[in-house]
Amino acid sequence: MKTDDMDAETQAELQRFQTALEAARRVGMTVPFWWRDDDAVEVTPQLEELLALREAAGVPLALAVIPKFAQPELIERIRRSGSVSVLQHGWAHEKHSPAGEKASEFGESRSLDASLADLTAGYERLAPMAGEPFLPVLTPPWNRIGEAARAARHQAGLPGLSVFGPTNGEAHVCNTHFDVIAWKTTRGFIGQKKAFHLLANEIERRVDNSGEEPPEPIGILTHHLVHDAETSAFLQHLLEILNGQPHVSWPPIRGLFALERTV
Repeated sequence: MKTDDMDAETQAELQRFQTALEAARRVGMTVPFWWRDDDAVEVTPQLEELLALREAAGVPLALAVIPKFAQPELIERIRRSGSVSVLQHGWAHEKHSPAGEKASEFGESRSLDASLADLTAGYERLAPMAGEPFLPVLTPPWNRIGEAARAARHQAGLPGLSVFGPTNGEAHVCNTHFDVIAWKTTRGFIGQKKAFHLLANEIERRVDNSGEEPPEPIGILTHHLVHDAETSAFLQHLLEILNGQPHVSWPPIRGLFALERTV
């Protein structure tokens, strides 16, 4: 992806993003990033493209797998890839919220017993299937979970949690902050201008708070099944930029959740 192909506004946002990275360097901050991709169930051409991007960049990837529909071939492919962790993406990615409420599988309107039964079923299927790459981390579909299920997820063997937005210091939680897909409008790539704008916001927020606490890892959220050529080209460009920065890090996924073991 060449900057010459960008319009002036996009180039300005790219420059702002790069300036934010430089500002982090000046205050002595190493900016941590991590990458989560959702909705995996089988090996597809889109997944192969995603894994190729990860391999070329040499960064770790957390793949959120839907337990009910996960295929053994997917797990075998993940094991061959290396540096790919498996997270539990709910149970069946089914909506259980009533009409008029935002989609969720484990929302407040669903009984806790039913939520725990599905979470446990997912764990009991996915953990032994995936083995070593599995991390006991719940990524609820649509990034939504009711407070009761959130608190009770440990009973299903899932101390880790990943949704969207700030973690607010909660133990074993590492969230995503930047989604490449415009779900509320086109359901396609958000565009380079908005992407660099959002990323610059996240870095600037951490630089502004650099004297208060270690920076929260910036979570990049992707959905390989709906990526188009523009999405993939942007991700490749972004990874190239970040890998060219000595003050950017990609911590191991398990360490982000402070997990001592996989299962």
